[in-house]
Amino acid sequence: MRWLVLLGLVACSDAPGASVPPGASGAAADAGTAATTANPLPACPEADGVLARAAKKLEAELSAAKGTGGIVAVLCNGHITSRPVGSVRAGGDAVKETTRFQFASITKSFTATTALALASAGKVKLGEPITTYVPFVAATYPGARPIALGDLLSHTAGYAVDIPNASYEDDSLEGWFKANGAEKPWSPPGAVFNYSNLGFSLAGLALQRATGTPFGALVEASVFGPTAMSRATMSTERTEQEGDFAFGHSEGKALRPTEAYFQSGQYGPMGGAWGTAADLGAFGKALVTRPTSVLPAAAWEEMETPKTKTIWPGLSYGYGTIIDTANPDAFGHDGSAQGFSSMMRVVRSKGVGFFMVANGDGVDGETMANEALAGLGAATTGGPPPAIGSAADWVGTYVDPIHLGVVQVESSASGYTAQWGGIKHAVMDSGDGASASYEHATYGTMSLAFWRGPTGKVEWLVTPEGHARRN
Repeated sequence: MRWLVLLGLVACSDAPGASVPPGASGAAADAGTAATTANPLPACPEADGVLARAAKKLEAELSAAKGTGGIVAVLCNGHITSRPVGSVRAGGDAVKETTRFQFASITKSFTATTALALASAGKVKLGEPITTYVPFVAATYPGARPIALGDLLSHTAGYAVDIPNASYEDDSLEGWFKANGAEKPWSPPGAVFNYSNLGFSLAGLALQRATGTPFGALVEASVFGPTAMSRATMSTERTEQEGDFAFGHSEGKALRPTEAYFQSGQYGPMGGAWGTAADLGAFGKALVTRPTSVLPAAAWEEMETPKTKTIWPGLSYGYGTIIDTANPDAFGHDGSAQGFSSMMRVVRSKGVGFFMVANGDGVDGETMANEALAGLGAATTGGPPPAIGSAADWVGTYVDPIHLGVVQVESSASGYTAQWGGIKHAVMDSGDGASASYEHATYGTMSLAFWRGPTGKVEWLVTPEGHARRN
């Protein structure tokens, strides 16, 4: 299962969805119990054309990805309109608007919303050391302060991307961290942006332990119910038992929900949600309208405010939200898991959004979102941002006391190389002065970033195998 962690597709949940606290109107309760109000605005006349173009694009993407179906949806004038495409598997039933798909990393937005709801209720504190809630994990990089819950929710904790030789004997959310919690942080909190699935899982465990409520039930009661996500659930078992779900398509296989890693415990907070494009639209509507029945106004603002730049040019990260740095009004999240792809993006000032779910690997929701939002009068892209420095700045010596040891980055006529552990890796420069990739003998292409500090100088080398500080 380790290869899934390294590729950002990782495994894992607590079969959470088991019970909802008394009185909750979450998705684990009967669908459609959340209160709704009449919408006085007419549907957007552009919506049908935007959906038709997006559906055609999705069909082409699914063909290339060897997937079979998906759903696209738009939010405009408060109305959510969706269009299904294809079938749940080859020769299977047609996808319906109600068909559930795996949301993958879009779940991180739900985890962050749940954390902010609990913080607003005084049940957790975002600035509190994570060991207050999960005392059996290592949480301090040498010489630094302990990791806090908010650090995990913004990918700035320096928490591990992968734990070598991790034990999966107990893959419940708490059991997994009890077995593997000795892994030390890879860098000080706030030093770098490090997209860590495991960090979000640890945040979810903190919420579960702070409340005594299974993580899945927390999300269903805090997010799915109040935002009227009537088909959304954190339960893989419920998804399969109720039917009307899409099979994931990956590497020539059609995967039922319980045949992949989606039901194992640590996957829940990082990616474990299931639902429809309309469910994503309902959550997107909440991002746009900021209902105080879900979060106080200040908490919505906190979630949607950039906390850090990222390794992706032109993008920042809030609490569980990917934000357009040049246009912070445009934000959301995307997702990728074994056999599934997803996209959620809104432009708050325009009140519009685009949402996509698909049962194939690597479906390009980014282009679909850009085109759809432009069609709704909310174009968000102005071309790629300029490079933030020269790759020549990368050359030097870096040190990681935990995993990589001494890393030597060199330049030659044929390009750049990074050597650690006795292996010299060819580094493929992306051209933006910060991000690159390298080939791993076992796991294939891996991301690599040269993290620049406030002065613009390269301070860290960031990989899925460890972080090394410039010497």
